[in-house]
Amino acid sequence: MRLRIFYCVIALCFINPLQVMGASSDVTRLQDAINSSDTLILKGKYRLDRTIRVTSPIVIKGKASLIFNKNTKVGLSIESSDVTITGLTLMTKSTQSNLLQSIGTGKEPLRNLRIENCTFRGGKNAIFWDYVDDAIITKNKIRTISYAGIALHSCHRIIVTYNHIKDINLDHSNQNSYGIAATFHYGHPKSTDICINDNTVENNPYWEALDTHGGERIEFCRNVVRNCWRGVAAVSSNHNNVIMLCGEVLISQNDILCSNEPYSNGIAFASEDAEHLSYDWVINNNTVRKAVIGIYSTYSSRAKVTNNYIIALDQGWQDWGSRSISFVDNKIELAAKAKGNYKSCGIFLIPKGQAKEIFGEIKNNIINSGYSESIILRDNFTYTVEQSGNRVNDSAIKR
Repeated sequence: MRLRIFYCVIALCFINPLQVMGASSDVTRLQDAINSSDTLILKGKYRLDRTIRVTSPIVIKGKASLIFNKNTKVGLSIESSDVTITGLTLMTKSTQSNLLQSIGTGKEPLRNLRIENCTFRGGKNAIFWDYVDDAIITKNKIRTISYAGIALHSCHRIIVTYNHIKDINLDHSNQNSYGIAATFHYGHPKSTDICINDNTVENNPYWEALDTHGGERIEFCRNVVRNCWRGVAAVSSNHNNVIMLCGEVLISQNDILCSNEPYSNGIAFASEDAEHLSYDWVINNNTVRKAVIGIYSTYSSRAKVTNNYIIALDQGWQDWGSRSISFVDNKIELAAKAKGNYKSCGIFLIPKGQAKEIFGEIKNNIINSGYSESIILRDNFTYTVEQSGNRVNDSAIKR
């Protein structure tokens, strides 16, 4: 009975909480407490040399630290719906482990998970979810990871908000790395209906802060990005000729500052080719600074790009082969000295696909390109594009 320290009767009549005081290397004691409780309050430090499993509905809260052995591939494994984890710290020195993992199936996804006010340090992935629906990840602090802060695969109706993720892949041991990603494993369904809003992602200098591969109805709103190679990426995926297109993606009110790495861009929305166009984008009211290309797009249709403020080193906006684009009321400023990765200009449009299609409209933008051209239509750009009301300052060009 030394694990069961009860509070007063009045406080316990509804939830019967169980309080466990931490002790090092006591995996069995912690696992038994989780298995026998529906509400568990943890304190102290736990030094753990194997995975802790949550196999039934429970609320686990407190200020405990779960410190996992470097050889433990999964720290806390959530294998049940209706689980809340709040206030805990999960740590590891491993660069290959998942600190918190939740894996359902297509037929039986996990539901109603909530991860709140937790701290994660170390690992390959801090929060790694497959087939989780109707869940919340909020107000967590994630530090020093090698691949992804929050990785969502084939997930639906997830709210990811007010998390602070910092220091990702700083040794560049992985080619790709992410702050928050809503994606899928190849051969599995895409993620849909996910809100990635009001988060801060800092210091992922070699890859992306926020990402979806082939997601539908994904929101990226009011996020702050600092020192990341790309701020927001919403891109299609093609694996063994199975193409996953993005659709109905909202990218709005994000504040993005890129890293110093070559070819950086603030926002990328992209698809595969002229026959497979991603669709129905809204990119508005974002601020992008220090990007080599502010906004980069390919093979997209029905995109509304409005009221963005872009400070770029080479190009404000570059597009390949899109259709029905509305680029209106944006402000582009180019640095006095280009980065030199691309031809310097305000807007650079590259034709792909059939000639004489409707590209869209470029209206009422302010383009301060200085020593560079304002708008370049490369090669045989024969698409229909309506230009009106643009205010251009390229007066520094030698005529």
